[in-house]
Amino acid sequence: MDVAMLPVGEYQHYQGSMRMHVRMIEGDVPRKHIRFVILRLPRAAFPEAHMIDAELDNEDLTHISRLYQFTSVST
Repeated sequence: MDVAMLPVGEYQHYQGSMRMHVRMIEGDVPRKHIRFVILRLPRAAFPEAHMIDAELDNEDLTHISRLYQFTSVST
């Protein structure tokens, strides 16, 4: 798996101290090593049917965030 800092001049919506904590990741990760996934999607790309009331009511909200946590399954 390759982990890199954000390229200079790209992804300008990440600024200041927030930018230094963001990484780009590429590669294969076995499912057993994934504990959770955080998604941050543009509001326009997120179905309103899946938004909560607070997200629907906030017209200034530009992105919708979701955390999906995986539980381990014993076999």
